Amino acid sequence: MVSVPLGVLQSNSIAFAPRLPEQKLDAIRALQMGTLNKLFLRYRTKFWDDTELFGYRANTRGEWAVWFDMERITGEPVLLALNAATFGAAIEQNSNKQTVADATDVLRIIYGNSTPAPEESIITRWNADPHTLGSYSHIPPGATGRDYRTLSRPVADRLFWAGEATTSRYPQTVAGAYLSGIRAATQILRVA
Repeated sequence: MVSVPLGVLQSNSIAFAPRLPEQKLDAIRALQMGTLNKLFLRYRTKFWDDTELFGYRANTRGEWAVWFDMERITGEPVLLALNAATFGAAIEQNSNKQTVADATDVLRIIYGNSTPAPEESIITRWNADPHTLGSYSHIPPGATGRDYRTLSRPVADRLFWAGEATTSRYPQTVAGAYLSGIRAATQILRVA
């Protein structure tokens, strides 16, 4: 079973022998990886409004646009910021210190200059992670949902495929990855 992310397949870091069918390779080339990086900030105490989601509109599209209050989930005063697409990819080049400082500047615009610095932070860099090389698959111009279906098909009843990029019903999701694993396991059991 092959369940590596599309970005890893596109990197050609895995050699298949015999070579994958051309239709499968075309699907791998047609789809693209998108970016959705996360920044988790933990504070000593909560200083923000009692809302689960808030937004920010910067001069740069998508810059620190979506924030979630994670306290109900974590039991700690934690904010989660999502940065997608071009801006999400660009901040991967920043140091952790710079990323946290930039996020804190935005929070000070929203909540005032007394907004504290966080005590801890966790930052994702999905594009730079050699195990993912991106956050999730997506269909760029020229590709179609058929590319997901092509990627999902077994090769010679010996090589089976799972992962979010192999489902046209739930791509880009953990649920899609999970369900595709069940699909691939079922396919394997049918030929075993």
